[in-house]
Amino acid sequence: MIVEAATLRDFYASPQGQETQRLIGVRIINLWPPTPKLSMAGIGYALPWLEDYTSTVTHTLALMPAKQGALIWPPSGQRRTSLITDMQLPLPDECLDRILIIHALEVSQDAPVLLRQIWRTLKPGGKALVIVPNRRGLWGHLSSTPFSAGYTFSHNELANLLINAMLTPEVWDTALHVPPALSWRMPSRMTQRWEWCGRHITPGLAGVFIVEASKQLYAPLKLHLKPVSAHTSPQKAAALRLIPAPEQTTLAVPAY
Repeated sequence: MIVEAATLRDFYASPQGQETQRLIGVRIINLWPPTPKLSMAGIGYALPWLEDYTSTVTHTLALMPAKQGALIWPPSGQRRTSLITDMQLPLPDECLDRILIIHALEVSQDAPVLLRQIWRTLKPGGKALVIVPNRRGLWGHLSSTPFSAGYTFSHNELANLLINAMLTPEVWDTALHVPPALSWRMPSRMTQRWEWCGRHITPGLAGVFIVEASKQLYAPLKLHLKPVSAHTSPQKAAALRLIPAPEQTTLAVPAY
């Protein structure tokens, strides 16, 4: 099930949504401080957080799934939103420095294909920031939050999905440790303490995983380890262990 863009807009306009936006936004800015001369896109529903970058980065785009629908953004000036499908992003190869993915991967019809499209559009050394609901957290299971709309992920499952798409996870973080019903009813100072304790003591129970992944240009070679005789010299043994087996060696060819 996918949540419509208008429903997401209304949620983030509510008191609970505004606190949710703030808690996630603190972690995003911590990982990605606004930096000039960068191009950036948000995939899914990233509008609340893209606003923090519009005045600093060179280009910002909002790419929204066709089934979700698109909203006019920004309210004035040149429009920067576009409808997309999982199979093809309407962008040339290697054109973006940063891609923020939120409310997208968990509702995607083909998450591996979407991630390969993200890989394709990132520049060499570009980074993606993926935010998805945690399977063990409350936020992915309560219908009062938009994070319950789709699939939920475990840590290992998300890591394997990214690695298979040639995106290397580098930094892991979490957010939304506060229960949904209390997130907007408590004083901000108490919410901040709850979040700090959750991130350092029980990160596995967070509402969402946040992972920064970089574009990997080549997949590793699979090497065939030949058996080495006990009478083989150490130098020859080392050389034999590094001989690739042609029939088992695979090279990564980007699949566009």
